[in-house]
Formats: sequence, C-alpha cells, structure tokens
Amino acid sequence: MVIEARNIRFSYGRKPVLQGVDFDLAGGEVVSLLGPNGSGKSTLLKILLGLLRGQGEVRLFGKPIGDYRRQELARKIAYVPQIHHMPFSYTVLDVVLMGRLAHGGLFSNYSKHDYRLAHEALEQVGADALSAMPFSRISGGQQQLALIARALCQQAEILFLDEPVNGLDYGNQIKLLRFLRDFAKQGTTFLKTTHYPDHALACSDRVAMLDHGEMLAFDQVDRVLTPDNVQRLYGVAVEIAESRHGYRCCMPQI
Repeated sequence: MVIEARNIRFSYGRKPVLQGVDFDLAGGEVVSLLGPNGSGKSTLLKILLGLLRGQGEVRLFGKPIGDYRRQELARKIAYVPQIHHMPFSYTVLDVVLMGRLAHGGLFSNYSKHDYRLAHEALEQVGADALSAMPFSRISGGQQQLALIARALCQQAEILFLDEPVNGLDYGNQIKLLRFLRDFAKQGTTFLKTTHYPDHALACSDRVAMLDHGEMLAFDQVDRVLTPDNVQRLYGVAVEIAESRHGYRCCMPQI
C-alpha cells in the first residue's frame, strides 16, 4: 500500500468529524470517496496529505507522514482542491508551472524542461489554448482543468482530487473520468471525492463511503455501490443499470 491510515479521529472544537476511520490506497488504483455534505471527506483528504493532524496514524510508503519534509511530500502527493483563489494576476501557464516548485525552489528559475512539462499537462487536460489567459478571468470549470494540469506537472505518484468535476461541463466530466482511468493504468494513483455514484462506477477500482465521520463501507466498487448502500448513505432508493456498452449508472426511483 502506498498510503495506510489507521484509527483516524479528528474534531473541529467539540464537534467530531472523523471517528476511528481506517483507510488505505494501493499503487495504480482509482479510489472514490463518497459521502453526503459534512461527512468528513475533505477533512480525511487533508489528514492524508499531512495538512491537518488528528489522532491515529498515517503512513506514506511505510513512513509516518509527519517525518516527510514539505517539499519531499509534494513530490509524492499532488492535491487539487475544490476552490482555489489566486491572489495575483497569474496566467494559466504560471499556475501550472507552480507544480514544478516541488522539484526546485520558491525562487528558482523555470527551465525549458519545466515549460515543456507544463504545456504537456495542459494538452493532456485539453486546455493548452488557455495558457496565456489570466487565471482569474477563465471560467470555474477551466480553472479546475488548469489545477489538474498543475498537479500533473508536479509529477507526483499520487493525486488527490477534491470534487474534481465541480464546474466542468458534461463533456469535460466524461473526459476527466476517462483520463483518470487511463493514467491509473500507467501507474499513477488517484483518490477523489465525489457526490456522484455514477462517476465512481465509471472509473473506480474501490469505493469508500463515509457517513457522519464513520466508514460505512470500503471495498471493490461492485461490492460497495449497491442499491442498499446508496440508500443507506443518501436516503434515496436506486437501481444499478448497465448499458449494452458496459456503462453503469444509478437510476433513482422517483
């Protein structure tokens, strides 16, 4: 396992958010983390990243995550947040190049290699035409693509994506799901939070379900994404349907 977390507990003040959560992540897999609003998904991501410290143990490649230096950790894990505000007027290319800071320094000059990797990352997410545009003036969906490109440019072995489809139109959502599946086959490891069981069905190897800070289920996608579990998690009765091309989705009983 590339990440192992045991008995994770965390509270904001007196409000418990995570209560004894166990989690692991294997190399080259896509894991989707499902749960209603306030279930602790984003908090768990930040603990696994070392951005928050709770009770319990998190190990990255067998080493306690607290033993990593920040730059060393950035070479292992890249993070795409839900919302990101840039305080200055950076271009999209500037934002993507920030992924290279993990391999240099805050005041290092970018090399030709860095620029090549940045353009390649933008091409991979279909956003190279945006490279010269101010990041603050493009749409929320385009900003999300740029942040994913920044994570790719970081060349980390593991990518954490917090609600990565936010702001993306339907076409780019499907492209992103295919992208995650294809990159995982090349060895990159992905952990993503999502509100959409359909997206977990489309590209996940395993699915974790968080409910009120507790792990409701965590196993292979077919074992976790069942009508009973979806109803337990969201309170909605569904059927799992499959198209003749093998695409599966949740059909709510409205």
